[in-house]
Amino acid sequence: MSSLDTSKNYDIIYDFYDELIITIPTSSTPSISNTLDAVVHYISGLGNGVTTSDQLYKKMKSEASYKKMVEELKKTIKGKITDDKIKKGETIKAADGSYRDIECYPLGKYRVNVNYSFVPKKGDNKVKLHFSGRKSWEFKNIEGKGFWYNLINENIPSFIKDILGSEKSYDVIYDFYDEVNIAY
Repeated sequence: MSSLDTSKNYDIIYDFYDELIITIPTSSTPSISNTLDAVVHYISGLGNGVTTSDQLYKKMKSEASYKKMVEELKKTIKGKITDDKIKKGETIKAADGSYRDIECYPLGKYRVNVNYSFVPKKGDNKVKLHFSGRKSWEFKNIEGKGFWYNLINENIPSFIKDILGSEKSYDVIYDFYDEVNIAY
């Protein structure tokens, strides 16, 4: 049986339920920042796609799986740089259809399409990484997260949206950049 991570979840629980009780949502939100926004949009019945807020991008980038992915990408990109490519001024870019699967609260597991393109040089190379994608928002138990996590972050919000609104699913749309330095 897993235990509740009190360092993170108590604040999340308080913020979510305090906000929901104070303002029962009656309309959609223009972007998704957290679980409350997700419930509000779900209840609105508008469906379609909704963009990710700057606040959620910050959360996404702060997660360990994101940081690990960026470090792996840096190694992959560095492995593509050669003296010959520098000499010829050849462009190094992501393979068509490149993606990575990562995870963050409140999105859960999601996939980012990965894109980059640059001409390498000796010394420091600033590489702009482009991440994009869309994830269908649903409230489902996440394997490996344990009883308390799923109860608080998936089951109770699902129950609330079932009681208060329609069940018109939607996609969360994300499109953001990061920049890394790669020395050669």
